[in-house]
Amino acid sequence: PPPEDEAPLVCSSVEVVRDVLELWVGGLAERKEAGDITRYGFRNARGDARHLVRLLGDLTLGDLKRAPIEAYRNGRRVEGAAPSTVHREIKSLRSAWKWARLNELVPDRELASVPVKVVPVREKYNPTVEEVWKVIGHLRGWARFVGTMQALTGARIGEIAHMEATAVRADHLLLSGKTGDR
Repeated sequence: PPPEDEAPLVCSSVEVVRDVLELWVGGLAERKEAGDITRYGFRNARGDARHLVRLLGDLTLGDLKRAPIEAYRNGRRVEGAAPSTVHREIKSLRSAWKWARLNELVPDRELASVPVKVVPVREKYNPTVEEVWKVIGHLRGWARFVGTMQALTGARIGEIAHMEATAVRADHLLLSGKTGDR
């Protein structure tokens, strides 16, 4: 029997963390189809769930306490995951748990709050025109061509990589990309 401070589970098929995450992602897929969340939000949540299942999936619901979540955080950092990614993954775990609590699939208790120190991203530096041309002056071959094309047109690497010979004319260059043709 469950301890007195934990309510019994309504759905006996939910026994491990994997079960909760799979049901949660399934619910998010329905919300994505309904237009309630973006495909990017769904993609991130599904990716977070994959990482969580890989490291916590076989853990029983009663054993999902502070120590395993801290071990998850530390393990992901050792793997090289960015602090902001680990922070988001733990937020996804907490969201899945909250959703499961509301649906009476897990014990009615809060998950331990495990801090992840997120290092703020430095402001992006925009080089001056002189700095750009100084760097391009040090490049050779294809790299110099690509750097020059980017500096002159603002084209993305993919736009340059997918250029066809027909795009180059004597008096102009046609770039096709994310923002359309220009």
